Amino acid sequence: MGEYVADLGPELASAAALFKSLSHPSRLLICCQLLDGPMSVSDLEENLSLRQPNLSRELAKLRAEGVAISKRVGGAVTYQLLDERVRWILEAYRSKGTSVLSAPNFARLNGQGGTTLSQFQSTGAMFARTFDVKENN
Repeated sequence: MGEYVADLGPELASAAALFKSLSHPSRLLICCQLLDGPMSVSDLEENLSLRQPNLSRELAKLRAEGVAISKRVGGAVTYQLLDERVRWILEAYRSKGTSVLSAPNFARLNGQGGTTLSQFQSTGAMFARTFDVKENN
């Protein structure tokens, strides 16, 4: 058994890094938004009700970890998912009927009913507990 685990070392490390990327609630929210395609930083900021400095920090982490990529389009910077494994994970999670990550809920973050930001944060915390990752990474 130990040899099998040792043989999977690089794969396990890659999977752990990916789940660590998704374990922070803000990064999880950003990735969910990017499931539907590229978005500008200003659209992400508006849709997620995240302060610009916090959003920029989390986008930089997603970019550094190879989860997302940025591109300048005219005067705006857009982001899109780079790692297809993120899409597979989040779509699988959504397919299980988990409404907290469903696309319609994003339109209702600003006090219009539906999923609240604290519910999204709880989902991020669940990812962190499941994969033994500290949330403030």
